Amino acid sequence: DLKRFERVGAENGKELPLINGVVVDLPLRSLEALSRSPEVRWITVDAPVISSAATPGFGEQGSIKTPVSSSGAAYATAVQTDGKVLVAGSVSDNGRGMLGIMRRNSNGDPDNTFGNNGLVLAAIGTYETRGLALTIQSDGKIIAAGHAYINNSWDFVVMRFNANGTLDTTFAGSGKQSTDVNGTDSMNQVLVLADGKILVAGAEQNNRLALVRYNSNG
Repeated sequence: DLKRFERVGAENGKELPLINGVVVDLPLRSLEALSRSPEVRWITVDAPVISSAATPGFGEQGSIKTPVSSSGAAYATAVQTDGKVLVAGSVSDNGRGMLGIMRRNSNGDPDNTFGNNGLVLAAIGTYETRGLALTIQSDGKIIAAGHAYINNSWDFVVMRFNANGTLDTTFAGSGKQSTDVNGTDSMNQVLVLADGKILVAGAEQNNRLALVRYNSNG
C-alpha cells in the first residue's frame, strides 16, 4: 500500500527509504491491473506466471534445480496420476540438441525407474530436437511433441514413450514421427483425443496456424 506508506512517512516528517523491490504471489488478473497503475515503475515476472505456493516436502523448500547439460531449457510439464512429475525440454548432448524428459518422484527425488537416473534423451535427424509440449495417455504412455531440424527445415515431431522411458515402437515403428508442414514449422501444443488420435498444433513458416492429427499408431 504505497499511498499509506507515503502518508505515514509524511506525517512523521521523515524521508522515506527507497524500496528496492517487493516480492508477491498474484493471480494473473491482479498482475495485469497492477501493470496499468501509473505508480508502478516496473514489474519483473519470475516464471511461471500462474503458480501456487511451493509444495512442502518437494525438493528443497518446494523447488528443485537440476543441472542436466551445458545448455538446455525446460518447456513443458505434466503430472502423472501417481504424483510423479514430468518435465520436457531440450538438452545439449555432445554438441547435439536432444529432446529431454525428466521424471521426478512426488517428493522431488529423481525417479530411477525412468530412463537413466530419471532422464530420457531422444532425437530425430542429426542437428537438434526440442520438446515443447507434453501429455500423458490414459494408459500411462507419455507423448512428447516439438520440432526438429530435418533436411534443412524445422518439422513437427511427436514421440511416444512407455512408462519406463523407453520409446514405444508400436508408434510409427520407432516411437518417433515427424511431419514437414511447410518449411520452418514450430509446434506448441499436443492433445490426445477421446478416440486415441493425437492432435498437435503450431505454426508454419508463413505464420499460419498448423494442425496435424495422427492416428494412435503414429
